[in-house]
Amino acid sequence: MGRNKGKKRSLDAAQRFQQGSAKQAAEAQRAREEMTQALEDPARFSQALAVFGQLALLLPELRECRLPMADFVVTLLAAAKESELPPGQERLAALRAAVIPKLASSELLALCQHGVQAAIMRVDDSEALLGLTAGGALSASCAESFKDDAESASAHPFWEVLFQVSLTDAVLSGALLTFLALESVPQDLDAVREAFARALAQGDQAKALDELAVGHLTPQELADAYRDALSEPYHLQLDAILHLAWTHVEVASGLGRRIANEGVPVELLAEVVTSWQAAFARDVDASLTGELKTWLKRRLETLRDDPESVKEAYATRGLEAERSRAAASLLALNALEPSQDGLLQAVHIQSLQRSRIAAHESEQSFVERLWGQPSDGFALEEFERFLLARKEATRSRRVHRFRNWLRENAASEPSQGEQP
Repeated sequence: MGRNKGKKRSLDAAQRFQQGSAKQAAEAQRAREEMTQALEDPARFSQALAVFGQLALLLPELRECRLPMADFVVTLLAAAKESELPPGQERLAALRAAVIPKLASSELLALCQHGVQAAIMRVDDSEALLGLTAGGALSASCAESFKDDAESASAHPFWEVLFQVSLTDAVLSGALLTFLALESVPQDLDAVREAFARALAQGDQAKALDELAVGHLTPQELADAYRDALSEPYHLQLDAILHLAWTHVEVASGLGRRIANEGVPVELLAEVVTSWQAAFARDVDASLTGELKTWLKRRLETLRDDPESVKEAYATRGLEAERSRAAASLLALNALEPSQDGLLQAVHIQSLQRSRIAAHESEQSFVERLWGQPSDGFALEEFERFLLARKEATRSRRVHRFRNWLRENAASEPSQGEQP
């Protein structure tokens, strides 16, 4: 009798489960039908694609739904500099036509489709699901075009969506600003080598490097290490690049609109570089370069006195390569003016993205808030107090100095009633 009751309860549970599954399946089917019906309207489909573009910038699952960023920025700027069209939508269309065929691929499309499916499993908002469905449908159509004619598949409208996502991401992430700035940094390695030779010949710098166990390096070897470090420089923490973070937000707010309306005018690129140079001058003062010298000296002392403690950290690069990189960076700070030190400038501009990625867990919340909104006075005040409580007075003072600059900058702006 007991066994029969138990069997009946099991059957009831199985029936309820089947009924529930059937209900869920019916609801899912109904939702798909509603989405299909909604997307049959061209205007609704266009709106849904706009939502997809927004989601591609926000959801980690859609990280692959953009053209390869490094290649995209290089190809875009090359096309912009070569274009003779006046600013406007025709110019932007020409840039798309020049860039997409070089970067579109079936492999990238497959990665994007996989991301769309993963994102659909995550979200439950109806508008988001509609946007993802539209993106998925358009990518599926694009995949079919690859099967029919791979050479002409780059003309499919799905790539225009990815182009716009990539362009927006290049602006918002700082990738475009970073590339433009790096293009402008001085890289006259002959001049660097000569400056190193002069500094070492004077004696004091040679003696200092000798004490740090890198006195055997020649000016040429140090210049070579300097050149190698340009592609992989050290990075600064956010408190040391707050003016750069502010400039990035200011530049990005207008840059995206102008690029979308004018098609990357060349004069705009020069304005971006000028803005970065102003931020560099405000961030990298004598106190910061002094701290960098102290930090590099301590690193060289560790490499000299206790190399085993950092052997694992530099397993890929190698201790000797790291020793040369630190020595070249230190000598450059002593032998070159900041305006001539391309490595120092590379450290500054590449810290815009690296400081966010490499932030210590305890500072991550501050970095996330201030990287996107460096003028947030409340967050800045909290960050300043946080650093002071950690007994990092120098870093705290930098945040305080930036807060004062923000107040002065706001006070100097004309009011609504004043003429500019």
